[in-house]
Amino acid sequence: MTQGKVWLVGAGPGDAELLTLKALRILQEADVIVYDALVSKEILCLLPEEVRRIYVGKRSGRHAAGQSEINQILLQEAKAGHKVVRLKGGDPFVFGRGGEELMLLAEQGVAFEVVPGITSAVAVPAYAGIPVTHRGSSSSFHVITGHAAGPDTIDYEALVHLHATLIFLMGAGTLSYICEQLIKAGMDAHTPAAMIENGTLPEQREVLATVESLPKKAQQAGLQSPAVIVVGDVASFMESLSWKQFLPLQGKTCVLTRSKEKQAALWRKLKARGARVLLLETMETAVDEKQQKPFEDIVEKMIERTGQEQWVILTSQTDVDAFFTLLQRSQRDIRTLASVRFAVVGSKTAASLHQYGVRADLVPPVFTAEALAEALLKIVEPAAFAYVFKGNRSSAAISQALTAHGICCEELLLYTTRSVSERAAAPLVSAELRRPDTYVLFTSGSCVEGFVQMLDPHRQSDFSQIQAVCIGEKTAQRARQYHMRVAVAKQADTDSMIDLLEELSRK
Repeated sequence: MTQGKVWLVGAGPGDAELLTLKALRILQEADVIVYDALVSKEILCLLPEEVRRIYVGKRSGRHAAGQSEINQILLQEAKAGHKVVRLKGGDPFVFGRGGEELMLLAEQGVAFEVVPGITSAVAVPAYAGIPVTHRGSSSSFHVITGHAAGPDTIDYEALVHLHATLIFLMGAGTLSYICEQLIKAGMDAHTPAAMIENGTLPEQREVLATVESLPKKAQQAGLQSPAVIVVGDVASFMESLSWKQFLPLQGKTCVLTRSKEKQAALWRKLKARGARVLLLETMETAVDEKQQKPFEDIVEKMIERTGQEQWVILTSQTDVDAFFTLLQRSQRDIRTLASVRFAVVGSKTAASLHQYGVRADLVPPVFTAEALAEALLKIVEPAAFAYVFKGNRSSAAISQALTAHGICCEELLLYTTRSVSERAAAPLVSAELRRPDTYVLFTSGSCVEGFVQMLDPHRQSDFSQIQAVCIGEKTAQRARQYHMRVAVAKQADTDSMIDLLEELSRK
């Protein structure tokens, strides 16, 4: 493109799962993302690592960039031929100045597109159990900016006569004045009213009161901006319809340290239980192309030994994916190895293998390499052949145990795993680590090392306040080396890690 394009995208109120599918797709395709202060950390951690980020945060009284400067940034980046996303909290056309930012682009002939977001005016009350309309209570709702709370800009008498739900955005600083004006305009001082701070986020807090008492109760609770104010009979539904606090991991932050691809399922399960999930990819894994020829040589041996007892040994989901990647590149499929049996560590690895159409022949009840080696020695004949496919950081326990018992065993490193030195999400995550409701999940010792290396390459920081949830004892040992507070899952799988998190949350 000789000229780029701007997408004005609403990020929603904060919960990453409230991003629309279109918004997520466009974020993944962007060259440049210009974002506000109200875009949550959880969403920022989902952004592609390679995208250029420009912070223009705007909160009441604190602006990182003025509106005219933001407009010029969008114009310049688009004219440079970039795909530019202007990412704003909530919906960009609901008190988001989205129209102002597009006017200059329209005047300059720059292409743009609008991607609506879920507005906090509706979503935040919903997360507090407040329906903005309800038959018999309210047949309409009206959204008002709290910034323009003065009598010259808002007709309070007209609002009161509507007998509708009134929703004030950006009104934390003018709450007392708003309530005073509503009562002065004729509203019953005992009308239910609520204030919700940080709606949809783990730190969400809310106060239910009346129009008369809300300012005092909100002050006593220490509620601040960003907050949504709801006035009307529907506010009282918060007492019976509030649901968020019943999620087992509500209020908890979980930091995932594996690759995005490998932890997508875990991300979804944690979100379903109410957790905020921050992605911090500490490791990178790549299939070693130099191993294609050695891999094909081993496959040829397997074919030559058809009819003899042969075992392929895979200890992780990454092992499985790398194995089938190289198999497919060799222009062969699993039918080539019809007589070969498969042994794996863990139910998740077995499930990953099954996705390729293969059922595991052996899965030990204890999900460790040592347990698999012990189980193999009980059933494998001395004349059998075993092939261990692994990564550069995998244990040698299985091949050593089999070789020590006279079984012909070959190892092949299929992929390399290395620590990542920098991630854009690292400063965001670092700010959360000392909080008592934040847990860092480690699924391998490599993830521990990568985490420490990324946050403190000189090993001078104190990690003793970090709450580490580890998949197994070996991973836990590595975390203890850095004096982390360690909890270990009962079984070496992610479901057991989630069970442990719920147990810790209850305590």
